[in-house]
Amino acid sequence: VLSQRHTGFTLVLENCRKENIAVIARSAECLGVGRLHLVHSQTERAEARYGFGRLSPTEKQAKLSRLSKSATDWLELHEHASMRACVECLRDSGTECVVATTPAVQGALSLYEPSDWPLRHTAILLGSEAAGLSNEALALADMRVTIPQRGMTQSLNVAQCAALVIGEVLRRRSISDAGEILYSADEQRAAASALLPADGAALRLHNKAFSKAVRTRGQLGGTEGEYFGYLTEG
Repeated sequence: VLSQRHTGFTLVLENCRKENIAVIARSAECLGVGRLHLVHSQTERAEARYGFGRLSPTEKQAKLSRLSKSATDWLELHEHASMRACVECLRDSGTECVVATTPAVQGALSLYEPSDWPLRHTAILLGSEAAGLSNEALALADMRVTIPQRGMTQSLNVAQCAALVIGEVLRRRSISDAGEILYSADEQRAAASALLPADGAALRLHNKAFSKAVRTRGQLGGTEGEYFGYLTEG
């Protein structure tokens, strides 16, 4: 699984609701995007009395794991106190292009317009549905990208936007001359160390995944311990 993850591509979610973060995380993990960055600004934490941004990291992880059907257990999640701190971290780690998703405004490039940004080490910025991206995020971005809309509906849900952007970036990478850009051996080892259970413990599986695993075990034969030992080693 880790050998099929896409490197040089991540999403940054600014002040998004936990439900949308969970849906985006599930889409990202299923499609092979291994890292998400979460930004909850001081303003968001202060104004949202019961806001997600006010929770401790442990509380956030527990809620996101449940809402995302355990997808966040298999992602590297990075939290930042401001968009500037997040972008500085991304630049330091090799991100070449920071792309802000915006409504159709002057200077915004269509997601489907030919361009090389999907092939570079890229971070996609997505804002909350209520406020969109902050002025700080827009100022820090290298470019703006918009999803063309033809209907009467006001806008797309941020999770739908994320899925469309992920799909288009991965499609463009898959048909490029360079082909898909996947985790290096070092990245695979680092991700395995961060995400896999220690000491041969069973993998953490959502209840539906557990049921599927049990059914598969019955088809393959062997004990539950043997099957989950195989999963852990694989």
